[in-house]
Amino acid sequence: MADVAISARVPKEIYDDLELFVKTEQTDKSTATRKLLERGLSDWKREKALAMLAEGKVTVWKAASIAGVSVWEMVDLIKERRVTLPIRAEDILIDLKAATEEKR
Repeated sequence: MADVAISARVPKEIYDDLELFVKTEQTDKSTATRKLLERGLSDWKREKALAMLAEGKVTVWKAASIAGVSVWEMVDLIKERRVTLPIRAEDILIDLKAATEEKR
């Protein structure tokens, strides 16, 4: 995968926090920015997947795919966040079939 350059204007407070992160992690600004962006996007994908799941828009299997985690990690997230699921029997069957195929 090819890297692309991005730029952004941020408030001084965020820049100062980035500088602190760079010093604490003993890294360069580019690496620090990439790590923080990856972490933020990962969190965003998980939150989006959990919200879609709670709304009944996706199955657990699809939510895991959206979040970029395994089905088992998604189940742990659901438990951890105490997400109430509007589950249908059909959804359970789809997820079980997909989970057993993943194990192969």
